[in-house]
Amino acid sequence: MKKHTVLLTGIFCMFFAFHLQADARGGEYTYKLYEYNILEDGTVEIANYVGTTTGKVKIPAKINGKKVTKIGRMAFSALEFSQVVIPKYVKTIDFRAFANNDNLKTITIPGSVKRIGASAFSRCTKLKKITILTRKLKAGLIGDDAFQRIQKKAVFYLPAGKRKAYKKILLQRGATRKMKFYTY
Repeated sequence: MKKHTVLLTGIFCMFFAFHLQADARGGEYTYKLYEYNILEDGTVEIANYVGTTTGKVKIPAKINGKKVTKIGRMAFSALEFSQVVIPKYVKTIDFRAFANNDNLKTITIPGSVKRIGASAFSRCTKLKKITILTRKLKAGLIGDDAFQRIQKKAVFYLPAGKRKAYKKILLQRGATRKMKFYTY
């Protein structure tokens, strides 16, 4: 009996010490319906959304005075909201960040975004309107299948002067020729 108690106490102490160390390095914190990490540069990564809305989700531009610059891996994956507002400071939309959202219909990617991870919007089967405001995207900065299996007649609104280049990249990353590509 004493051996079990000592063993369990040891495991608890190791677990507790690990959590204290993780928090000191910027582990997950909570702000309203968001779990987040503080990145090395002092900005914020949204790690998880714990809300249940089926309507519009507005990601905060700042949390406790720190800019939100990254939407983390699978942070909004498999949820049921129909629209999301990504704040103006976001530079990275990570792997599967919004994947498998059956109700997402419209998305605006702000001008600050430089990278869209693999499968970021894949299997968002109702995603029909995608407005890309950024002029900073390059083929190597949009992951494989980023827009795979979205609405078959989806419409992309692209910056003037970027239509040809972006269309080529998007077609390589999951968009299909049945989709429309307009400039604004």
